[in-house]
Amino acid sequence: MKVATIKARILELPYKKPLVTAANRFSKAGGLLVEAVSEEGLAGFGYADLFPCTGETLGSATYAVDRIIKPAIEGKNIDEIGKIEREINRLLTGNPRAKSAVESALCDLLARQLGIPLCLLLGGAVKEEVRVIRFVG
Repeated sequence: MKVATIKARILELPYKKPLVTAANRFSKAGGLLVEAVSEEGLAGFGYADLFPCTGETLGSATYAVDRIIKPAIEGKNIDEIGKIEREINRLLTGNPRAKSAVESALCDLLARQLGIPLCLLLGGAVKEEVRVIRFVG
């Protein structure tokens, strides 16, 4: 199965209360939602939060996906994710969160093609729950 297209969308979600840290005040979460669509119409999704300390912005991440990553992926066989990732890393230095959203979308697409949950493709469920970071205001 080949990747027909990659679509990147900015996803911004407002917080009920602003998130205040020592260095920043956030009123919304901003991230990149990536959709990988196969020639057969299956779709896989990936998301990456773009936190300011990474150096990536919504604009730079969208540009990286649309202008650099997308042309390198379209028409490639989804079964060759490793080769696709090597090509992306050869073409683009940095941008780890944009790359992560793309890789997640490709893995989700492959899992959907195989008819299995994504967690199985990644080694199976390991935990019943996931702890989250807690901020003290």
